[in-house]
Amino acid sequence: MKYSKLATALALSVAMGAGINSVSAATIDTTIKFDAPVTAPLNLVEDSPGIVNDSKCTSPLGSSAPCLKVNTVGAAVLSIAAPLTFSISSFWFELNGKGDDMLVTTSKGVLSLLESVYGHNNDGAVYDTSALAAFQDITYISFIMSCPPGEDKKDKKVKDDGPACAGTGLVDNIKLSYDDGKPDDPSPVPVPAAGLMLVGALGGLTALRRRKTAA
Repeated sequence: MKYSKLATALALSVAMGAGINSVSAATIDTTIKFDAPVTAPLNLVEDSPGIVNDSKCTSPLGSSAPCLKVNTVGAAVLSIAAPLTFSISSFWFELNGKGDDMLVTTSKGVLSLLESVYGHNNDGAVYDTSALAAFQDITYISFIMSCPPGEDKKDKKVKDDGPACAGTGLVDNIKLSYDDGKPDDPSPVPVPAAGLMLVGALGGLTALRRRKTAA
């Protein structure tokens, strides 16, 4: 009698376990090209100038206008809804006008793209961030232009609220990935497979019972 109860319990456990797989969130891979609105859970806050339609937005990657334009007045910030995070593998940028560097800030660090290194008014460059910890599992990234030390006062003829250097920067093709935070639907094992597992469990316990009886 006790073997019959044990067989029933084990068979039920096997049948239930057969229909459950591990649950994981779906990974979304996307490229922000600014040619369409940024959709949730991502959010873009533009400060002047923001998204522009300019011939300079065309990068060697085949992307075309529009793109994101930034200057020294305010940053453009791309963020994601909490508690999610995202990772960036690369982005395209170009420095325009002489005298400004691009300051890229994430929730984990800061990257300075120097005009002295990348030049200006060219075809831009792709920056690979896939190996940089500051661009992995972040909650936001911001882009703004910053004057090199001393440049904000150099050749300044009138007093105003802004720095003397007046260059701008372009950003496009931000390649990123994130988990959507929604668990996938568990995929049950097909009924025939579950049936075979059930038969196998019952058969094993029956054989065990016969051995006990024979002993």
